[in-house]
Amino acid sequence: MKNVRKMAVSYAVILFECTVLAIFWAVGAPAHAQDPESVVSPPAQEVPVQSGAAITVFKVDGLKKTRDSYVQHVLKKYSGVLEDELDLHVIETELQNEGLFSFINVALEHDESDAPFVHITVKEKWTFIPVPFFMVSNGSVMGGGVVMDTNAFGIKDSVMVGGIFSKESLMGMAAFSTPTLEHKPGISFFGSFTHGTGKTIRNLDDDDVFLYDINNVNVSVSMNCKFNRVFSGSIGAGYVCKDIGSEAPSLDSYHAGNIQAGLSFKVSDWNGYFMSGISCAVNGKATYKSTNEFSETISFSIDWQKPIVPRFRVFAHGATWYGHNLDQTEYQGAYGVGIGILPSKFYSPWLAGMTAGGEWVIVKMKLGIISMYAQYEAVFARDYEKSVEFCHGPLGGVKLYLSSIAFPALGFAIGYNIPKEQLQFTFSFGMSL
Repeated sequence: MKNVRKMAVSYAVILFECTVLAIFWAVGAPAHAQDPESVVSPPAQEVPVQSGAAITVFKVDGLKKTRDSYVQHVLKKYSGVLEDELDLHVIETELQNEGLFSFINVALEHDESDAPFVHITVKEKWTFIPVPFFMVSNGSVMGGGVVMDTNAFGIKDSVMVGGIFSKESLMGMAAFSTPTLEHKPGISFFGSFTHGTGKTIRNLDDDDVFLYDINNVNVSVSMNCKFNRVFSGSIGAGYVCKDIGSEAPSLDSYHAGNIQAGLSFKVSDWNGYFMSGISCAVNGKATYKSTNEFSETISFSIDWQKPIVPRFRVFAHGATWYGHNLDQTEYQGAYGVGIGILPSKFYSPWLAGMTAGGEWVIVKMKLGIISMYAQYEAVFARDYEKSVEFCHGPLGGVKLYLSSIAFPALGFAIGYNIPKEQLQFTFSFGMSL
């Protein structure tokens, strides 16, 4: 039971860090559903037009914290488009992707001189959010929280500070980023410190391989560019300092510098309930260590989702992660490829996973929505003994999304690894995947 508790705590720490970063960088893109408040947003209706005059004016009502100049910059690409060629639904989807608004209505109107203009009405989400966190997983308990502002200064700058604690570890982190727009790169900074004692690395059978203690400092900066509506990229550099205590001779303390780059593609469409579309990303990192060694990692992911009816969508996800010349503390967990059925303390230099399933909004209310989801997972993983094994099984759960924020406020999930006969369950409050 003690080992199970350690496993669950470590898994929860990893899930929390990844979830915070995902929310922070994506600014409102949850793992299985878009912002629930937008469920009440009617799809944009395009008014029949009689002329081909160019659109040059975008009138935005409902802004409180967000600057009008920022929204005008987002919509600048549509200025000059002829009114009979303008797709209002594309503008609505563009604003939904910003992650700042819980309600959006877009209409084409004419002023007294019969000149066309786009009239946009919005309701802003909460962007300054103190988020407490509590999780129970396989009998273990952890807590913490973050304070974030995903629309600092009204121009979508993001600021975040937070921490998490458990019996095995203490972690603090801080981040700042500026928005990425077409022809205007964004800058991101991230820093974290982790102190861990008695951390365990295990194999696929959930057997201990060895224990280690670690103090880890991680600092990075990156520049993010949006090339057009569908392609974006990033390039950055970082510094890592690891003080490792272990009886394993293969684990040494070191300092390291790294460079990293990524390229992503995304096409999306909004139907008033869910975002549909496809996205993919490839990322690579090269690291030089003070032990005079090089290591490299590369990852690829692809996601697809499509509403079948307004309240139900299907989705699929595939990802792979590979590392060369890594030490065990650099291995990736199954969360890195979107898999939840493997042991939480299992780490590998190579994983390839796929999930497919559906999500259904079962209750809609003013407070938010309750959704239920189910998926099937399959994964190939290189075990500690260098053999490759295939695992698969179902995973499902229930989530509560609050209306004005873009991540689950309450969640429960349970999964089962069929070949290994392993059960995983998680209950969380405040933040979850």
